[in-house]
Amino acid sequence: MSDNQPSMHYRSPRPSLFWPIILIGAGVIFLLYNLGILTNDPWPLLGKLWPIILIVIGLDILLGRRSILGGILSAMFALLVIAGIVALLFAAQNYPVLLDLGTAELQTEHISYPIGEARQAQVEIDFSGGEGYILGLDDSSNLIEGEIRYYGNLSKSFATNDNTAQIRLDSQHGAFKWWSSAQEKWTIGLNPRVEYDLKLGTGSGDYEFDLRQFTLRSFRLDGGSGQIRLMLPEVGQYRFRLRGGSGDIDVHVPEGVAVRLEHEAGSGELDAPGLTRVSGDWLKGIYESSGFTQTGYYVIIELDGGSGDVTIR
Repeated sequence: MSDNQPSMHYRSPRPSLFWPIILIGAGVIFLLYNLGILTNDPWPLLGKLWPIILIVIGLDILLGRRSILGGILSAMFALLVIAGIVALLFAAQNYPVLLDLGTAELQTEHISYPIGEARQAQVEIDFSGGEGYILGLDDSSNLIEGEIRYYGNLSKSFATNDNTAQIRLDSQHGAFKWWSSAQEKWTIGLNPRVEYDLKLGTGSGDYEFDLRQFTLRSFRLDGGSGQIRLMLPEVGQYRFRLRGGSGDIDVHVPEGVAVRLEHEAGSGELDAPGLTRVSGDWLKGIYESSGFTQTGYYVIIELDGGSGDVTIR
């Protein structure tokens, strides 16, 4: 090559921090959700905010690849977006309406559905924030009675087929407002004359579920960020699937009911003074009450721990 020939200098593309930050941030969000630290499903929020991702990508193309300063600015903006999403998800655990659009007012609705010929019932209730109660109905011809104070829309369905009733209650908020959901209150009465397949989901707030009069075929409880006090039935043979959240859960087992606990630990603590570990370890173990057998009255609890503490008395 001639000494007079101009040399060619190639500059490698400037590395961008944008995509690493976005991927790390998304991984952190879904890890917090899987661990139960974040109890709100992040997908609906991400579905509403996806145009912001396009804006961040555009800024990275415009600024981030032209200079070191531009790269720093686009990386900082990506960090702010991730931090804002995480903060909004945490705030929504106590203020669920933050994730919704539109307007809404606090409403009150009385619900009831006759027991008719039903001998079994499949009941699924997703409580919103505020307060939630379940109790047994005394001397009622209804399968369910209740008063619900809620924001947004109340979704409900009642049906009976072949002596089996199906009941579903849920609410979808329709507002973006900076108020507390503490004004919401669900008081639900169920008739103890039928057997239940019961599934409950909770959010923020305080909950008390008194199931002592009931007969359960199966039971599932998904904890949220609220505090839950649960009293299990005094009779029956059933499996109870408990998923912990970030709130504490206090489970009361009546005397005379044998307990087997299949426990997978989260970051919260387990307090079960009446149970003895018979296999496994503190991360994943099986605990039983003294002389446990699957005869008489018993409950098998499958506990997937979250970040809140769980007490079984």
